[in-house]
Amino acid sequence: MSWSEYHDRSMELASQAQVLMWQGDLEAAKPYYVMAAEAEVEALMAVEPDKLRTLGITVVSGVALWFKAQEFSKAKLLAYEWLASGRLPGFAIVQVEEILREILVSEAAAVAV
Repeated sequence: MSWSEYHDRSMELASQAQVLMWQGDLEAAKPYYVMAAEAEVEALMAVEPDKLRTLGITVVSGVALWFKAQEFSKAKLLAYEWLASGRLPGFAIVQVEEILREILVSEAAAVAV
């Protein structure tokens, strides 16, 4: 499948998860976020090397979806991998770092409970 097909699938699954979240059903939404994140990681592998903006958007989306799925370790792993790669455009670096801060706050809150 192409980047577009994986990305479209990811967005479709994330949309289903968001509807469940609006209905207040976090547990039902989580598997959809996981599947959406997995599809976005597949999309990431299909990005053409010269498409840096697409790469950045896809990395940000993947990290955000793992975060929404409350899969903090997977979100951090993806974020750190791409931050260390030196290939992300500036906007993506800023957004990934913002999500990482949110993850750290969420993890700290969970420990404090």
